[in-house]
Amino acid sequence: MTIKPQPTVTVGADFTVCESSNINIVNTLATNADTIIWSSSPNSDGSSTGAYVSGVFTNDAILNPSYTPSQDDIDLGYVYLTIKVSNTACGTFVTDVLKVTIAEGVGVFAGITSTICESETYTLLGATSSATSVSWISSENSNGTSSGTYSPGSFTDPTSVNPEYIPSIDDINNGFVYLTITGSGNSSCAVNSSTTLLKITKNPTVLATDISTCVSNTTGVALNGSGTNYDTLTWSLIDGPGTVVNGVFF
Repeated sequence: MTIKPQPTVTVGADFTVCESSNINIVNTLATNADTIIWSSSPNSDGSSTGAYVSGVFTNDAILNPSYTPSQDDIDLGYVYLTIKVSNTACGTFVTDVLKVTIAEGVGVFAGITSTICESETYTLLGATSSATSVSWISSENSNGTSSGTYSPGSFTDPTSVNPEYIPSIDDINNGFVYLTITGSGNSSCAVNSSTTLLKITKNPTVLATDISTCVSNTTGVALNGSGTNYDTLTWSLIDGPGTVVNGVFF
C-alpha cells in the first residue's frame, strides 16, 4: 500500500498593480499536486454574479501564470485569484486565494512570466513604461533581494524599457531569475515597480555506453544510455544494418 500525502498550496502575499498592467503571479508553491486550476472572481470565496466577466490567464493549469484583468476587475479596483490543487490519490482539492488591488493610472510593467533555455538570452519585449526613467535589476527573490553570494546576470542597458538580459551561472543553476523594473517620474499610478519571473531550462544531455555482444545473439541487445533534463529519449540507427525497437537493437 502506498500512502500519498495531501497536496498543499500557498500563493504568497496580496499586492497591487497598475490598471494598465497584467498581473504576474510569481510566488506560488505547491506540494504533492498533479492538478492545478486557477480562477478569478470578485469575491474572496470564489463566487461570482452572473454578470461578472473574468479576465484571462496565460495558462490556468500552472503554478505561476500571468493574468490579464477584465474591465469588470478594473472597475471594481481589485480581483481575487483562487488556485485549487489536488492529486489523483487523494481526490480532494485544497485552495488558496490571492487578492490583487488594481490601482488607477499607468506606470511600469515588467512583462509576463517566460521560459528560455540555458544557452539563450531574453529580450524584455513585453515590458512597458510611462515613467520618465526606468532601471532594471535581477534577483533570486521576488522582492528584489538575493543571497550574499549571488552573482547577477547583465542587462544590455538597464535603463532601457526593453533591454536584453543575459542570465548568470547562478541564474542557470537556480533555474529561474526575477527581473524587476522600477520607474520614476511621470507615472499616474502609485505602484512604481513590477517584477516578472524568467524560468531557465537546462539543456538536455545524453550518454551512450558501448556494448559487446556475440553475432549469434537473436534476442536483441538492450541499449545502455542515460540523460538529464529531457522530456523524451529516443534511440535511432545512424549507419549500418539492423534496427532499433524500444531501446533494443536487432
